[in-house]
Amino acid sequence: MKKALISILFALAMANMAFSQITVRFASRLALNGYIQLDSVVVENVTRSWTERLVYPDTVLVFASSSIAEAQGWNIGLASYPNPFRGTATVSLTAPESGNYTLRLFNLSGQLLAETAQRLEAGTSLFDISLREPQMALLTVSSAHGQKSLKLLNSGRTSGNAIAFRSNILATNKMQSNQPFATGDLMRYIGYATYNGNQLISTPIEQNQQVSESLTLLFSADLPTVYTNTPTNVSTTAASCGGNVLSDGGSPIISRGICWSISQNPTINDSHTSDSTGLGTFSSNITGLTSGTFYFVRAYATNTNGTAYGNETFVLATPENYINPLPGVFSISATDQIHFSKGNLQYTNLGTHVVAGGDTVRGTWRFAEHQWETIGTANSNISSTYTGWIDLFCWATSGYHDSNDIYNTHYYPYSYDTNSVSRQYNWWGYGPSLNMPDTNLVGTSANYDWGVYNAISNGGNTSGMWRTLTAAECDYLTRLRTDAAQKWGVGFVNGVYGVFLLPDDWTLPQGLTFSAGMNSNNSYTVAEWAMMESMGAVFLPSGLNRYHKDVGGTAAYYWASTNFYLQSENSNLSCFHFLSSSGSGYFHGGGLRRCFGCSVRLVTNSK
Repeated sequence: MKKALISILFALAMANMAFSQITVRFASRLALNGYIQLDSVVVENVTRSWTERLVYPDTVLVFASSSIAEAQGWNIGLASYPNPFRGTATVSLTAPESGNYTLRLFNLSGQLLAETAQRLEAGTSLFDISLREPQMALLTVSSAHGQKSLKLLNSGRTSGNAIAFRSNILATNKMQSNQPFATGDLMRYIGYATYNGNQLISTPIEQNQQVSESLTLLFSADLPTVYTNTPTNVSTTAASCGGNVLSDGGSPIISRGICWSISQNPTINDSHTSDSTGLGTFSSNITGLTSGTFYFVRAYATNTNGTAYGNETFVLATPENYINPLPGVFSISATDQIHFSKGNLQYTNLGTHVVAGGDTVRGTWRFAEHQWETIGTANSNISSTYTGWIDLFCWATSGYHDSNDIYNTHYYPYSYDTNSVSRQYNWWGYGPSLNMPDTNLVGTSANYDWGVYNAISNGGNTSGMWRTLTAAECDYLTRLRTDAAQKWGVGFVNGVYGVFLLPDDWTLPQGLTFSAGMNSNNSYTVAEWAMMESMGAVFLPSGLNRYHKDVGGTAAYYWASTNFYLQSENSNLSCFHFLSSSGSGYFHGGGLRRCFGCSVRLVTNSK
């Protein structure tokens, strides 16, 4: 059968002709039967969120490097090869003009691991990156042209952390282009062909495109075609994954799922799940992982002719005590700084977790996967038997109870007020009673704080790693730190309304705008927010509030660990909130009684 080729030319218009273009040529092959005629190839740039279909014989697409800055608001290009990597990696930095550039490598606790400053010529320069131990890290580059950051995932070990300049290899010129592309972008390729009157879909190829090469798209008229999703919700021992069975190969799908191993190309002879039958998408839970270990992951699908595997991806089981906070550093006093958690706190009655003191108790705590995520009206299902997730909690409902506190009987995360009659010693019914030495969530009552008492499954999975801001810290953060009035605003992320907090050291990503204050009306897509978040921005979504089982309101309320107002029989207010109405708002301390359900965003001290 005739060999068919489709070539895609990623022309970077480079001055040095030895690096004049990246060309990807596609051949197609039918398993056991030689080559098959390609009808088309779908090319997806995962990094920059665009998709292009090439229909044979149209064979060439040209992408100019200058269009990247116009499309994403960046003048600096940054990519790593490979990523993930085992100990060492090569980073390419594309500089629009000659000048001074500073590269810094941080762990996700904000600790500086390595730094180098270099004068670079216009074009692409190469740096060698080394990381001492398995971890996720953040590489930032800054210059007079702006800043950019890149997350790195390391599964190996070296003798130390380092950034070393290797060489300046190319210079680039500007060209017009319909689609943005940069060396190292994550690309996905899927081929389509016709065989005996049936349309076949190739096994997807997904990779960081660094060099010119020839790829073979594999088709099978007998076996299924399946795609592997990227793992999410990664913890020390588990992760969520799944896939999509695109075709059944002409026979019914009798099993499908995910397989994983510490070796490449895992099969169903390794650890695997079994997730129903048939075509379409499916979800899987990867379990039994060892913390800090790197695993290869593939989806599989089996029909009566055999088993086919999807593209290979990876997961790094979170190392023990790896808390993974957001990168931004925020001052909460003249001497202290913190990082925020990756999302609002959530709880389910399912599973178990370890608490301060070492006991294992019922339930699972986690942070929302994205900053804008909230549970919303489903919080009305709160009860001791409800097995869904909730994220609106009465004050001090960490699950901890001091045996000497005989007046407090409502301390579980699923507690809710069923009686409006006040209690004599604990006016609103929650938290340390007024007869206790510490009536706030500090000192001898610190375990009443959700983060102090509980292990957060995707936040280090160890108690005592997180905490709630005090009222004084909230006040300093929003009013008293340097340029505080210019470092908060309101608006939308992915259509969700909330408040924005900017870190102490803030640089706005090029191509984006930000307005501060109560009359701001900022709005960001998911891709735009990823740029804001990489520079340290925090978003507190309006998660509403709950009274008994009634969920509603237009303001976002977040608990503090101490009172904004003097605790007394008539004033027991421990939340900070921003009042909102379609794009305007302001911060205010206090406002709800402790029996209300409010959002919780935990913090960890900056090291």
